[in-house]
Amino acid sequence: MKSVDILVSELQGDINLGSILRLMENFGAGDLHLVKPRCPRGEDAKNFSCRAAHRLETIRYWDDFQEATSQDHDLILATTARHGKDRQVLSLHELPSLGERLQGRVLLVFGREDRGLYHEEVARCHTSVHIPLPDAYPALNLSHAVSIVLYELHRLRNPDQRKPDFEGIANVAEVQALENSIHDFLNSFGYFEKPERRREPEELSQLLRSHPYRSDQIRFVQGLLRAWRNRR
Repeated sequence: MKSVDILVSELQGDINLGSILRLMENFGAGDLHLVKPRCPRGEDAKNFSCRAAHRLETIRYWDDFQEATSQDHDLILATTARHGKDRQVLSLHELPSLGERLQGRVLLVFGREDRGLYHEEVARCHTSVHIPLPDAYPALNLSHAVSIVLYELHRLRNPDQRKPDFEGIANVAEVQALENSIHDFLNSFGYFEKPERRREPEELSQLLRSHPYRSDQIRFVQGLLRAWRNRR
């Protein structure tokens, strides 16, 4: 699968730089491109990049935004917090509408920490996307925005990776049957007869229903209870 590269225009902070490099390492992203960076690229960048510090040596630097976005990418995707009539911007939830272009070589473009991307910079990209947020404060820290977009793109490009296995999870009927078996077991020797235990049946039910047990776990406990019933 082709790489996902990241471009940041006029990056200001070393903490954001280090955090972005770490995220790129987390998600196996490609190259980081910086257009006219204003950060010192010092110890904070190294410290916050953690095990991705080696990426500091592979950053590609540009003096011109147009030149930086003139590379061989199948999709150049700008990110912006500003959207409306003057900007036709996709919501992050609408990324799947880009189809096969998401599987090619992608360049994610992020703007300045304080002003984002200029209109002419957004116009240089194939399309743009925004992260839906409450109106009270719709702007994210740069590295936080990178993490969300990278995650969503990684999820769409790798639909089968770490897919949870729900086939082995016990269904409601299995859990209910186990609950009945445990109640029968406890009632057989009068466990619930003491007044101080009058609320425990309800608490036991909540305990059993609060965790997604596997079917084989349910069968194991049912087997123990069955062995107890047949002990004679």
